[in-house]
Amino acid sequence: MANPNQFLFNANELGVEIPPDFNTSPFRGNDNIDTMQFPYTQSDHPTPTYTHSPDTSSSASASQNSTAFGSKRRKKTSEIWQHYEEEEYVDGDGVTKMRARCLHPGCSSKFALQKGGGHGHMRRHLATHAKQDGQAKQDGQAAAIQSRINFNPDGTSRGIFVYDATRQREALATLIAVNDLPLGFGESPGFVEYIRTAHTHSFTPVSRQTITRDMKKLAKAGLAAVKEELGSSTFSVATTSDIWSGRAKQDYITVVAQYVSSSWELNKRIIGFELIDVSHNGENIAHAILKVVSEFGLAEKIFAVTLDNASANTSAMNTLIPTFKVYASKFLLHQRCACHIINLIAKSALDDLEPHIERLRMGISWLNASNTRLGSYRNYCAVINVPCHGLHLDMPFRWNSTYLMLQLVIRDKTQFSVFVNAHFLQEDGYHLLGDEWHVAESIYKFLATFNESTITLSGVYYPTSHMIVHHILEIAQHLKEYENGTTLLV
Repeated sequence: MANPNQFLFNANELGVEIPPDFNTSPFRGNDNIDTMQFPYTQSDHPTPTYTHSPDTSSSASASQNSTAFGSKRRKKTSEIWQHYEEEEYVDGDGVTKMRARCLHPGCSSKFALQKGGGHGHMRRHLATHAKQDGQAKQDGQAAAIQSRINFNPDGTSRGIFVYDATRQREALATLIAVNDLPLGFGESPGFVEYIRTAHTHSFTPVSRQTITRDMKKLAKAGLAAVKEELGSSTFSVATTSDIWSGRAKQDYITVVAQYVSSSWELNKRIIGFELIDVSHNGENIAHAILKVVSEFGLAEKIFAVTLDNASANTSAMNTLIPTFKVYASKFLLHQRCACHIINLIAKSALDDLEPHIERLRMGISWLNASNTRLGSYRNYCAVINVPCHGLHLDMPFRWNSTYLMLQLVIRDKTQFSVFVNAHFLQEDGYHLLGDEWHVAESIYKFLATFNESTITLSGVYYPTSHMIVHHILEIAQHLKEYENGTTLLV
């Protein structure tokens, strides 16, 4: 077996410096000593000194240089070498090694290269340059490495997410307010289990008393921000006010401000929601509106006030005009609610049409009066393989409610009429005829124009004042077509 320390070297290619005692070598007298091959035993002579000077003109040429053992380096294919240059250096022990020098302007960092080693340290160095340069990629190549979230055994993350109970309570209060959830939602078992399982085990349930206090703080903070925005602005403001009744049999007056911001964006803010437990006359309405407007310092910025068509609101404007004329002394607008006007027109038309849709109301009321009937109706729809939808009566104080009721019942007229005629007839002699459905469909088409105009003019995130006249004229033309009633009822 050959001695592992016995090698054959080419002196010319290797650049070996001939030892001084070479005269005593048995190879003395050979004229071609620089190119001859000779046995060299590592134990006979010290480690040879390499006098080869590397060509460092470019990283590409360096990658093609021969190694100390005569083999050629493989061409660099990684994109990392677009930002580094490979060079040789001699360490403290006199051994020649390779390293990478960063080519980023102003950077002199150098990194050791090891056979089989990766480029992770070089990539992390490039990531610092990318961060300093304010970019995530350098020369179109990904330089940064995505951070990896490390988790503790209990599921919490290390150094990335920090649980903040104060921020969590604020976010929970916002969630409950926006989605109209119960105040005790933050301590419900299902929600607590979800947060602790899917997000953080550090979550502490929040009681309804705490949520109530947090929501009050959140409302005060938001109100203060709106006051600061409106107080420091120079734009004009349009206000809208109406009275709203809650389920607790209490009445509230709301005041809404619309304005165009300095960035030309249309904004809407509810600036007043006050209990009005006195008579709804003009004086009391005007007093409630003035209280809110004065609180926000808007008395000198208002150029338009929108109220519904009630006589009390007209009386309230007689009190408000002298105060609001400071800003718009000659063109202060009292804008009457166009949707309320359209609703009054539609209700007037429906007074003559009530007898023709009363039988439909009777059928819907009979069906909804018993859970047994509703169950039988659902089973019937399942047997004939048609979808079953809920049917609801219209409300006299809700805009477009008659139109929506007819829309639902006409959609299901086939199964509804068959089921009602088969059952209601036995109890009260009720029967829906084909002519009644024809009239109902005609009334539905007649009310479609009112529904479309109401929806369009009820928009709050786009201007509507300039569209009122067009819709009123369209409704007038629509009424002219149905003036004699023959088109509607025949």
